[in-house]
Amino acid sequence: YADRLLIFKKKKLELMNISQEVEFVEDTFMHKGVSHPAATCKTDFGIAWVNRQGCYLYDGQKITNLLEKQGRQIIKESDWASFTTESSIIGYIPKKRQLVVLKNCRGTFVLTGSIDPAASTTVTGVGTKFTTEIIIGDSILVSSETREVSAIASDTSLTVTEAFSNNSNDTSPECIPPADGDIYLFDLVTQSWVKGNSKFTDAKRQTNFVTDWNGDLVHAHTSNTGTVVKWDDAGDDSTAL
Repeated sequence: YADRLLIFKKKKLELMNISQEVEFVEDTFMHKGVSHPAATCKTDFGIAWVNRQGCYLYDGQKITNLLEKQGRQIIKESDWASFTTESSIIGYIPKKRQLVVLKNCRGTFVLTGSIDPAASTTVTGVGTKFTTEIIIGDSILVSSETREVSAIASDTSLTVTEAFSNNSNDTSPECIPPADGDIYLFDLVTQSWVKGNSKFTDAKRQTNFVTDWNGDLVHAHTSNTGTVVKWDDAGDDSTAL
């Protein structure tokens, strides 16, 4: 963008100048990296991306944290930290010049290995990968019972908020991220944020966002068998029952 190549790494962003015959790294921005491939998008205003520290826009000259406006915070750090995850993604809606940040695109998935819970809040896994597959706040579904994860000690040991009553071994335990369909929507014209609860289908794996030929934001998720769906914020009629 603007003769610059943005190279995103997990912890930092490198800005490479490609306007001349010899390319060179013009600047490095710490804490501006991304943890997910779909955490960046291109807009009419520049390149936008999201991470646990903020939501940013590079306009060809400078990087702006969109969580701040005229020297004050629009969204508190604690609120943003509790909303975002390592699988938060971002998309751009050209027709309305808005950014949509999805809390979590992981959805429900089967964990590696098996889990054999004891009659306590400590849960033991066999061949599991708790430290890489689960985060605190997720829930696990074991033998038809769901419990929230409160701590992760190792790949084979974690703690849940309440003991399982069914202690049978489960060879296909599932991870259920919490309220992963929640969003934050940012209007690039008014410079304002709004939060939405479960605006995307919860507990479903979501693809990255793309803009189609008609300027609509589209994606797919696991509950619609690969059918592409369009983001729609139009009001709907309702009837009292």
